[in-house]
Amino acid sequence: AKYAVKSGKASRVVILDWDIHHGNGTQDIVYDDPNIMYISLHRTGTSKYPFYPGTGFSNEVGKEFTNVNIAWTKKGMGNVEYSAAMVELVLPMLSAF
Repeated sequence: AKYAVKSGKASRVVILDWDIHHGNGTQDIVYDDPNIMYISLHRTGTSKYPFYPGTGFSNEVGKEFTNVNIAWTKKGMGNVEYSAAMVELVLPMLSAF
């Protein structure tokens, strides 16, 4: 993503990551880059009972608000929840970006 922007092959890039774990390494690399939007849908826990890697809370937005964490706090999220998140949250953010 950074190479695509830096080389001029893209002016903006979106990284969409959905699985059970938060992509903390990817988030760290692009956190404050206004040309890269990172969206992660993943399971998270609480401060008392963290879920690996213990990052990816909804308040981790980056300086330009291009970092988005959609974090499920309970297990068992399936097609209905992910579809709703995509339609109601992800697609409007992509359109705005």
